[in-house]
Order: sequence, then C-alpha cells, then structure tokens
Amino acid sequence: AQEQPWSFGIKSTSSISWLGGIGDLVEDDIFGTDPKKEASVELSWSGGLTAGYAFHENLGIGIEVLYAKLGGSLDMSQKLPSSASKADVGANKPKKMQIYSRNLIVPVMLKWFPMGCDPEEGILTVDLGAQLVMPLSAGVKRSGIFSSSSDGDGKGKSADALEEVKGFDKSKQVNAFTVNGLIGLNYQFPESGISIEGRYHHGFMDFFKSDEEAKTWRACNLDTKLDKNVKNHYLTVSAGYNFAILMVD
Repeated sequence: AQEQPWSFGIKSTSSISWLGGIGDLVEDDIFGTDPKKEASVELSWSGGLTAGYAFHENLGIGIEVLYAKLGGSLDMSQKLPSSASKADVGANKPKKMQIYSRNLIVPVMLKWFPMGCDPEEGILTVDLGAQLVMPLSAGVKRSGIFSSSSDGDGKGKSADALEEVKGFDKSKQVNAFTVNGLIGLNYQFPESGISIEGRYHHGFMDFFKSDEEAKTWRACNLDTKLDKNVKNHYLTVSAGYNFAILMVD
C-alpha cells in the first residue's frame, strides 16, 4: 500500500481562458450586415490549496480551493473587399468587447494512479471531475464604437482604450455559480513533493443570467442578442508542492 495516502499542498497556475459563443453574442449590424469577428483569449495567473486521499493504490479523491480570473474578448471590424485601399484598411481598426470575472473555484475529482501511489517512486495521476465556479466580481469593458469618445471632462480618449461599462451589476447580470467539467494529468516527482500538471476545463452552464430583465439590459447597453449567451472554457498549466511528502519516513 502507499506510504502516505493523504496529500495537501499549494499550486500556482497559468491559465488561458476563452468564452464559448462570444462570436455570436453581439448584434451583427453594429458593423454592417457582414462584420469580421475575432475571439481572443484571456491570459492570467491563478492558484490555491489542494488536498487528496488515496483510498486504494490506484484510486483516490481530490478537492481544491482555487482563485482564477476567466473571460475572453471579441474584436469586431468591417469586412473589407480585397480591393480596399491602404487608407481604408488602416482606418478599419477593431473595436473590442472584453468580458471578465474573478472567481472562487472548487474542483472535486476522482484521481486514478495508473502506476500506483508511491511518493518515493513518483506519482502519475489522471484527474476527472467537476467544479463549482463562483464569480466574486465581474465586468465588461469596451472600446471604439462600443464606448464614448469622452470621459466626461472634455478629454478625448483613444478609440483603442478599454472602458468599463457603467451600470453593469454582477448580481443582476451574472449567474451566482456555474458548473464545469475537468480532465487533467499530473506528475509528482520522486521524493520531492514537487508536481507539474495540465488541465482542460469545460463550461456547461451560461455565464450571464437568462431572465428577461437581464437579457433586455444587455441588449440595450451591450448590443447583445437576446437569445445568445457565453460559457467559460479554459486550459491551465500548474506547478505545485505536496507538503505531505514531509511526513513520509
């Protein structure tokens, strides 16, 4: 049997997140009948606490409490013909909408140890589970055609500058929690407690609320379609340390 079935530690994570469905969220006529849309990702740092228990040499469970910033952006511009002049191309700068959230995340996982669970030999782990994602804060930023050209003091702002959308209320617009599925691969190096890990997290639930009041506000203030929503998806690469290695004789 494994020498130390318990594990508890910390992890530091780099994440790449994006919003599924963001390309269909904004009304097309913002930039004419046939706009060019490009979705982009959010790069951020996250981390938190980890714990696990191996109830069998090849099986265990895990739970974590993490913080992560998630979201994504949409760039919109006018689709130009191939004969467009350099002046037209230069003037056709993308207008961006960025949706973001800062979240408390609690994953619960089944852990499979295909090579056994012995910290002195190294531990390869396959994680499969679900997680609760609870936004602590959230907001929307916009630039260009989406935002005003003045800050209220008569000072002009760059068309590329992102500005917070005023009046956006997280409690009225964002679901209190969503559920994601996750799958990952972790390797703890022999006798060191240091591990590396990669995971994919897939959002199953809508980020925005879908009641009529919330949808109407977004349609009027964010130019979004009434019947469209977005879901958080992201990839993570982590480094961690298992303090339980200090208890192994």
